[in-house]
Amino acid sequence: MGSLKPGVQYVYEKSDGVVYARQMGDPPDKRFEIGSDYTAKNGPKICGMPIEEVSMLVDMVKQSEHHPALQEALERARLIYRLCQTQDE
Repeated sequence: MGSLKPGVQYVYEKSDGVVYARQMGDPPDKRFEIGSDYTAKNGPKICGMPIEEVSMLVDMVKQSEHHPALQEALERARLIYRLCQTQDE
């Protein structure tokens, strides 16, 4: 990845989740990568799942302690998951 210089004006561009910069007045082919979005498409993953989804699942389990409807829905999901595992064996 490139680095930005203090006092220089840059043009910023984003394409497919990648953020680029180029000095003001430079042609587009002089741009360089300065970062990227951490989205479900290209962000960090845990077990192949976007980290945001894993975080949401953990939060759902915690919240289910106080919400019976959510607890029931998670229990149904666990049952379906276990049934799928036995069918795959």
